Amino acid sequence: MGQFNLAMTRGPILTSGFIQGFGTGLLFAPMSTLAYATLDQIHRVEGTTVSTMVRSLGSSVGISVVQAMVLRNAAAAHSELGGHMDPSNPLIGSLLPKLMDMGSPTGLTVLNGEVTRQAAMIGYVNIFSWMALATCVLFPLILWLRPAQPVTGALPEAHGE
Repeated sequence: MGQFNLAMTRGPILTSGFIQGFGTGLLFAPMSTLAYATLDQIHRVEGTTVSTMVRSLGSSVGISVVQAMVLRNAAAAHSELGGHMDPSNPLIGSLLPKLMDMGSPTGLTVLNGEVTRQAAMIGYVNIFSWMALATCVLFPLILWLRPAQPVTGALPEAHGE
């Protein structure tokens, strides 16, 4: 996703969505199994509740942080790109299409729309690249995981009449 660009088709988006969906399915089922492996059976309902709450809260916070970073990067890219749009530079005037004439309010609006579109793409690509790097850096932590110890306590007997 760090290689996305404005000229791409829907193929890369569909492919990355499929890979993410498949990976999520492969990740959360084993994680839930491992989380409850050492938990006594009488506490599994509470464990499920806490686990689901923490996962939802973590998702919400993560999405909010990533969105804030995308907006910050897009704003910085917009400032950088817009800073190069000098109306007195004859080269820029000759390269831009007539629709983006910097001498008219309509042209400035169209030009600002294009700069905003490109800045947003830069913001997303930067964040996707940073997330990939963070994943690669954190991936070796898997080596510290150890198998769960089985529960040794006897399960409570069911009394029925």
